[in-house]
Amino acid sequence: NLKFVEEGVQIVDTPGLDDPVVQREEITLEYLAGCDLLIHLMNAAQAATKKDIDFIIDALLYRNVAQLLIVITRIDAIKEKDLEEVIAYTKASIKARLSEQNKDAKLDDIIAKIVFIPMSGKLALMHKTQRKSEALALGYDLEKTGLPRLERYLEEVLFGEQSQKAKLIIDANQKEIER
Repeated sequence: NLKFVEEGVQIVDTPGLDDPVVQREEITLEYLAGCDLLIHLMNAAQAATKKDIDFIIDALLYRNVAQLLIVITRIDAIKEKDLEEVIAYTKASIKARLSEQNKDAKLDDIIAKIVFIPMSGKLALMHKTQRKSEALALGYDLEKTGLPRLERYLEEVLFGEQSQKAKLIIDANQKEIER
């Protein structure tokens, strides 16, 4: 039940970055031009790849993306300490790559546009499909799965009192004008 989808918001699942069919990856990159908010999924059990980092930087610097949400998935597969390291490593990798590209001046602006939300989709689904007791037995109430935080974030960005949707549109258009 995603109320904001009824309000004209479209959620599009594009092909992944490492798709063996190159045209699918190109579809993803082209789609970014019309995207107000990008949600990039990263598996918590894997470190951010060079391709992930380059994609994130490209989306924020050269595409029309004004806001980036990185959802760290499968948090139930790692320890909480390791999750913090995954997020810190991803931020450090982005900073290092920007430095390599001599984009230090935009570093703070870029990092400020990235929000990280850890989530276990599997355990959130258990809560929503009559398997709540299984998720609770694994130590995850609904809040700990990350789903409510994700829903609150999207609701606030799209329709909250301090809605960022208009700001996202203005930022995206400003980027386009600057290019």
